[in-house]
Amino acid sequence: MRRLVLLRHGETDWNAAGRLQGHADVALNEAGLAQAIAVAPHLAKYQPVAIWTSDLARAARTAEIIADMCDVEVRRDVRLREISVGAAEGLTWAEIEESYPGYRVADGPRDHTRVPGAESVAALAARMTEVLVEALGQLDAGETVLVVSHGGAAVAGLAGLLGWPAEAARSIQGLANCGWAIVEEVDGRLRLGAYNRVAEG
Repeated sequence: MRRLVLLRHGETDWNAAGRLQGHADVALNEAGLAQAIAVAPHLAKYQPVAIWTSDLARAARTAEIIADMCDVEVRRDVRLREISVGAAEGLTWAEIEESYPGYRVADGPRDHTRVPGAESVAALAARMTEVLVEALGQLDAGETVLVVSHGGAAVAGLAGLLGWPAEAARSIQGLANCGWAIVEEVDGRLRLGAYNRVAEG
């Protein structure tokens, strides 16, 4: 068996305020640092042989805290970034709806084409799937890789890795800050072993 553990970064002030971050390089806040410290011993139990992370500070710092406990070097990869939300970066949902009506519709996917400079969900899914396949593919039997990314990116990557249709991906609730999912490869087949686990306490 080979295992991929996919973790969302700790909380930021923009998370707390409901602001879209996209590629903005927002740091962890005090709560986010505490989350990363709390989750580190739980993830260390998986004994990852490699840790990959988004290069954005909120993810990279989360990864570094865990890496210190695991004594593993961190590999930064731009493909693990959150979806770029273009001109919506830094805005709340209310501000986005006012500036770009129809971007977030209640009964369907977000229409990213309404926001100048925004990345498509398809492009996000393609790059996330590519990097997760690569990270998993470098493992030997019995090994685990930890990947630290972002909320929307994690859902898109999991769906792509597991071969789920886009409709299924849209029905999945995002990971909590410092929540993680586990994908296991057994006899050449991938399965979701756990989703949205969090450190207790």
